[in-house]
Amino acid sequence: MGILRVGIGTRGLAAAAAAASLASLAAAQMPSPKEIEEAMREMQRTLKDMPPELRKMAEDAQRRLANSPGAGDEVRVPARDAARIGKVPRQPLSGAQLKAHVASLQPKLRQALSPQALRRAERVEEAQRKAGGDPTARLRDAANGLAAWGAWPEATYLVGKVALASGHAQDLNNLAAFLTMQKAPQAALPILITLDARYPGNSTILNNLGQTWFELGEVREAERALLLAVKRSPNHPQANVTKSVIEEARGDKAAAAESMGAAIRGGFSEAKAQRLARLGGSLQKADLRWSLGMPADALGLSKLGPPPYPRSTEDLPAATVAWRTFNAQASTRASELHLAFARQQGGRATDRTALLAGAGPLAAKARTVYAFDEEAISRRIADVTREVLRAQSELQKDWMDTAERIATVRAQCAARPNPARDCGCATIKQTVDGYLGRWNDRLESLQKEWLDWNRRKADADAYFAQYTQPPPLFETRKLMAKATYMAVLANLKAAGVLGAEVDYCRPQQPARHGGGKLGDFDELHCQHIVELVVPGFGSISVHCNRMDTKLDPIVLPFQASWSDDLAKDRVLAASVEIDAKGVSVGARGEFDDQGLKGGGVDVQVGVDAGRVGAGPLEIGVSARGGVGIEFDRTGVTDVRIEGSVGATAGSTEPGTGADTQANVTVGGTWSWNAGASAGASGGFNASLF
Repeated sequence: MGILRVGIGTRGLAAAAAAASLASLAAAQMPSPKEIEEAMREMQRTLKDMPPELRKMAEDAQRRLANSPGAGDEVRVPARDAARIGKVPRQPLSGAQLKAHVASLQPKLRQALSPQALRRAERVEEAQRKAGGDPTARLRDAANGLAAWGAWPEATYLVGKVALASGHAQDLNNLAAFLTMQKAPQAALPILITLDARYPGNSTILNNLGQTWFELGEVREAERALLLAVKRSPNHPQANVTKSVIEEARGDKAAAAESMGAAIRGGFSEAKAQRLARLGGSLQKADLRWSLGMPADALGLSKLGPPPYPRSTEDLPAATVAWRTFNAQASTRASELHLAFARQQGGRATDRTALLAGAGPLAAKARTVYAFDEEAISRRIADVTREVLRAQSELQKDWMDTAERIATVRAQCAARPNPARDCGCATIKQTVDGYLGRWNDRLESLQKEWLDWNRRKADADAYFAQYTQPPPLFETRKLMAKATYMAVLANLKAAGVLGAEVDYCRPQQPARHGGGKLGDFDELHCQHIVELVVPGFGSISVHCNRMDTKLDPIVLPFQASWSDDLAKDRVLAASVEIDAKGVSVGARGEFDDQGLKGGGVDVQVGVDAGRVGAGPLEIGVSARGGVGIEFDRTGVTDVRIEGSVGATAGSTEPGTGADTQANVTVGGTWSWNAGASAGASGGFNASLF
């Protein structure tokens, strides 16, 4: 006689669910303020002994913590500065007057720098001029790179020289934006009034004009310009933030919250999200505009599914072998992954340091996006787990009833004087087949849903850990996600392959050994989001979980001292629109009155027809090859790749493609947008203007 193994236990499944929940909770824990303080002290003690890569992450973490928004960073409407406002001409300047104004700023820009910042800026300028080619173009690129890296005083000084040499609208706009963020709005205002007259309706100029009036406390003029800016570009990040500040000061919290939501849609930062919450607004997932879509099967878990579920007694011999093999392999793999996880958790001090160092450029945004998904996924996992456990309980009861019916048939056969060998077999087979079909249909459906939700959870945990954790902890998160999923696989069951033993009335068939084998995991590898190639400066690569700067030799000697200064040289908020392929500046520039009619911008290929004569690249008005970057005091907080920009993974050239492509190399024209600043950055004396 063969043996029919039928039944399923719930204890192992419940334990697996509990283990999965605990593992998920442990993997999601964040350090408390006390732990952060302790880890910072530990970081100081162990910094010298760390490997270079980890030491760099730790230093970056210290800088980010020093730059974290605090109570002193809260932007408020400044008092009206009548003295400075009275000195500013309200009429646009002629070309000669504009040139004279920019020229008059040059000695002040030099005097405004600290001695250390001036030495660095002059060395960069000297090296750019010796490098050959167009020195103004090289200096422009270097200034943009320094600003993106956070060396704002040096960048302001150099872009002043560029603006005087070129007279181009783009350079003049950027000089005005930097002056405004450095608390010298009265020096920026004549430039912006003139540019606004020459390029009416340009959102970049209008925002910078509004920010300049705001810094001077001229709220009515500021709001007028900002309203025009958001009319042109509804989600303008900087214009909407300052507009929100003005609306809150007026007592209109609803409007202030609405403007802050639009600012977040234009460019995310944690400070904006905190301000929205304080205003009573509710952050929506759609506001985050997360275009870096998660792969459908990020870890390759879909190929690790269970063997076929048996529907009849004929299926049982092969199914029993397949399921035993599958469960054993999954259990072994789960144990191996847990051991690997424990080994990686070994160095506690290094772990804490790495955790602190894990705030990459997009970490806060990724955590926020993940929170929306994780809550819904975890809730559904809990619901499905309850359904599976309920089914298991009902399955046991049904098997007891089925076993009683089989026992009754066997007893009736045994009571006959000379029972045939196959007495009652047809009835028993019909009973068992009904049980298998009934319950394995239900189990397969329920457990498939359970696997699907656990797979989504594991994929999301690993995918978003790319952005929220440094490489060591990212690897640890992947191990935990895999181990948790393997524990679920190890506890999948099929009715009939394990449990109580019942004779059935047919010869034992040879077991078929096919199926039931586990596949291999796919690895999740992060592709960097955008690489900013800046001639004369180097490159800035914004990755999932870090931002790397590779400096040219002419900039490299100053890296250490600049790193020390960045904590105090950060501005509160800014954004930049970068056109990789489209706008180039014309020959005349804004200092030539003959060029006033058409402005100083010559539009080349790659720009939308509506952009002709637009002046500086407008935020929210897409050109092919456009990238937007959001900054706050902590550095880069958001990277936006415009819809028509893309490149295949691993490519180093921009191309056309979907907006979810993750590797784009960008150079070209940079248009800076000032933001409301709560305090001047260090190394720049604005009182000279």
